[in-house]
Amino acid sequence: PNLSGASILPIAAVLTGMVKASNECKSFFKYFVFGSHASAEIEQPKTESGKPSVDPIKDQHTESIRNILLKNMTSLHEHVVEPVTEFLWALCDEDSSELIRLTGFGNAIGLLARKGLPGFEGLTSQAISFSQLAEMAKAAKEQGGGGG
Repeated sequence: PNLSGASILPIAAVLTGMVKASNECKSFFKYFVFGSHASAEIEQPKTESGKPSVDPIKDQHTESIRNILLKNMTSLHEHVVEPVTEFLWALCDEDSSELIRLTGFGNAIGLLARKGLPGFEGLTSQAISFSQLAEMAKAAKEQGGGGG
C-alpha cells in the first residue's frame, strides 16, 4: 500500500481508539501488524552474542503495514510520529518492553522519552537540535585540524 504520512493520520487515530476500547480489536490488529511475532511466546531474535536483539522485527515486504508503521515512528514530521507511535503503544498494552521487542529500541525510544517512563525521563529536555549538532561537529573539526 502507498500510505503517506497525511493518509496514515486518521487511520492511526481511529485504530488507536478501537484498540484502546476493545481487547479483541487489540489482539486482531496486533496479529495483523506483527504476525506471529505478536505472541509473547515467540522467542525474541538474538544477536550473534546470544543476547536479545533490540532491532525492529521488519517484514520482508518493504511496503507492508508493519514496515510503514515502523518507518513512520522515526519520521521527521512529529504530526505523523505521534499517532503512529500511540497506535503501536496501545497495541503493546502500554508496555515498554513489548514495544521495544516489536518495534526495536531506536524506534521506541522517542515515545518512551516523551512519556517520561523510568529510565527515559529527561531525554527530551537533554536533547540537542540539528543546528546545535552541526555547530558541535564544526567546532570539533576545527579543533581536530579538519580531519574527516
